[in-house]
Parts: sequence; C-alpha cells; structure tokens
Amino acid sequence: MPQSTIIRYIDKRQLLARVPYSYVTIWKRMKAGTFPAPRVLGGKNVWSEEEVNAYLASLAKRDCYPDGAKSERPIIRERRSPAQALRCRL
Repeated sequence: MPQSTIIRYIDKRQLLARVPYSYVTIWKRMKAGTFPAPRVLGGKNVWSEEEVNAYLASLAKRDCYPDGAKSERPIIRERRSPAQALRCRL
C-alpha cells in the first residue's frame, strides 16, 4: 500500500517568524525566482514548509560558508544578524 505524504503549509505570519527578511524582501526574491513561490489556499497565500526549510538550509550554508568554502568551522563575521549567527551555530 503506497505511503501518503502530508504536506504542511505555513501562512505569512509563520513565514515571517522563520525567515530573516521583511515581507517586501521575500516578495522581491519570489519575483526573482530565488524564494519558494506561495500557493493560494482558501484565499490566502501559504508556503510549503518543506520548501521554506530547504531554502533556509541553503541560506545557512551560503551565509556560513561563503564562496562554497568547505571548512569544519563556519566563518564568523561581525556584521551578522542574530538569526544568521544562530543558523551558523546549528
């Protein structure tokens, strides 16, 4: 019997709590195709939790290891937001 996959969606409020950007920045990145596009569910925009988590994981790798550097320890920058610093420590 095939396994069914449950797709979880998050709304704008939940998205803004997870992503270190304002909604305007998110909107610009969606238009540029670099941020996951929303779906309309019940007249509201919602995002796939899996897609947002994948985006955040790629963002953490890019912020912690610029230029694709593969070192054991992340590069620490002084001008890092608290959200970025937290992601690099995880």
